[in-house]
Amino acid sequence: MDPTLCCRWPRSRLSRVTRFAQRYVGEVSDATIGRHLRIARRLGVGGMARVYLCWDLEASRWCAVKVISDEMAEVPAHRARFVQEARAMAQLRHPHILELFSLADDVESPFLVMEHAAGGNLYDRLIASGPLGPGEAAYLMADVCAALQSAHDEGIVHRDIKPPNLLLTAEGRVQVGDFGVARFEQELRLTRNNMTVGTLAYMAPEQGQDPRRVDPRSDVYSAGACLFAVLTAQRPIELLGLKRTAALSRLPDGLRQIVDQATALDPRRRIASAADLETELRRVAVGLPGVGPLLLTPARLPEPPPEPDLLLDPGELLGTQRPWSGDGLIPGVLRAAITPTAGGPERVAAPRRRRRRRWIAALCLLLLGCSGGCAGLAAAAGAALARAGLLS
Repeated sequence: MDPTLCCRWPRSRLSRVTRFAQRYVGEVSDATIGRHLRIARRLGVGGMARVYLCWDLEASRWCAVKVISDEMAEVPAHRARFVQEARAMAQLRHPHILELFSLADDVESPFLVMEHAAGGNLYDRLIASGPLGPGEAAYLMADVCAALQSAHDEGIVHRDIKPPNLLLTAEGRVQVGDFGVARFEQELRLTRNNMTVGTLAYMAPEQGQDPRRVDPRSDVYSAGACLFAVLTAQRPIELLGLKRTAALSRLPDGLRQIVDQATALDPRRRIASAADLETELRRVAVGLPGVGPLLLTPARLPEPPPEPDLLLDPGELLGTQRPWSGDGLIPGVLRAAITPTAGGPERVAAPRRRRRRRWIAALCLLLLGCSGGCAGLAAAAGAALARAGLLS
C-alpha cells in the first residue's frame, strides 16, 4: 500500500499514539525537535508545555526547548499566550532575564528555544537546601528587581514572579524566566474581560481583585513575597492574612521593613518601583551575613552529540514535506532508530535502556500497524527498525 495513505489517518487516533510515545521521549536520546534540536533529556512537564534539554546542531550549544502540549496547541487562546511569552522575551535583553534564541510558531505545536539555566530553579534549591542567608537572599532578589525594572521600562509586567520562575545558572546567578502570563502595560489598561492569572501566594491583592489594576507595583509585591519565601523557605500566603505581623517577625533585622513595605496591601503605600526595591536591598545587604553566590552542585551536561551522518526526514516516510513539530515523536523514534549512535552522548545503564527502547519501538510499531490504512507506514517503519537492529 502507498505509504502516503497514512496521511489520511484520523487526527484523533494519531494524537493518541503520539501522546503514548511522548511519555517515553526522555528515553529516546537521539529524538529531535524540528530539524536541528537533538533531545538529551526532559527537564520538566507542566499543564501547558514540556521543556527539554537539547543540543542545537546548528549553533553548537545547549538550550532549553519549550514545546506547547497537543491539547493547548489546539486552543487559540492558549496558543496565543504561548506566542505572547516569546513576544515579551524577545523585547528584553538583560543579564538576569532568560534569553530567547528563537520561536517556531508556524508548526503544528509551536516551541521556544531558550537559554538553558543549568542550576535549576530557586524553588528546588529551597526544597533541597532550606532558606538562604540574609545577605545571599538580599543580593539575589536585588538582581531579580533589576531584571523586573528592565521589563517595566519596556512596558511589560511579569505578573507571576515566584521561586519556580527564578532560574539559576551553574554559578548561582539568577535569571527571571517564564513570561507566559506577562502582559504589556498598555494592553492591561485596555482589557475589559481579562481573567486573573498568577499564583495566589505571590499575587498582589489588586491582581486578584481586578486584573485591569495590575501595574509594575504588582511585580514589586511579588518580589517582596519571594524575598519572604527565600528567607523562610515557606509560602508567603500569611502576608495576606491576620498572621501578617507574626510572619514578618520571623524575618531578620534589616529585611523585615523592606518586606513589609514591598508587600503593603495598598499599592499606594508600597515601594514605588522595582528599581527602588533594588536600591534598598543592595543598601541593606552590605551589612548582612551570608553574602556570596549560591552554593550549587555543579550541573553535569551530557557530551554534545555528534552531528548525525544520516537523518530520516519525516516527509520522506509520510510522502509530505510538511515541517514536523516537537510533538511528532513517532518519526522521532524512527529517526533515533536509524541514527548512528557511536560516539553519542554518554548513557547510564546502556544495555537496560536499549532493551527498553526496543520494547517501546516495537509497541509503537504494533499500534501503527493496528489500522489497515497504515499498513504502508508500518511496513516502512518495520524496515527502518530492522535495519537499526531494534527488532532483532
